[in-house]
Amino acid sequence: MDGVFNATTRDQFSTRISIVAFTRDRINASQEHGVRHVMQQIVDEKASALTYDQLAQEVVLGKLGSDIYNLAKKIAPLRHVGVRKSKLLSIPEGVMATPAQLMEQTKTAETQAKATETVAA
Repeated sequence: MDGVFNATTRDQFSTRISIVAFTRDRINASQEHGVRHVMQQIVDEKASALTYDQLAQEVVLGKLGSDIYNLAKKIAPLRHVGVRKSKLLSIPEGVMATPAQLMEQTKTAETQAKATETVAA
């Protein structure tokens, strides 16, 4: 079963996350509805608590799928839950750089700080 959810992160980035869940057996429509409800709940909860970079990290490392699996397995017998796709829909006003560019700037600044500490020592 699939679920596609829009969410806004703590730093106002708007994203669309597609989640897929595989069951061991056929399930009832009510179970399917319950699993999708858990998916929506977890995505909303995580997005409102995390920045876009943190959310992307959890998506890539599988933490989001794991959290959904652990709650939804009480509703239906699941085999696997994972994020199939995620898409950045909008960047908040005033942010000039993309998240990838912001990460690159952060890494460069950290590298320069470490080099300065090494030279000073």
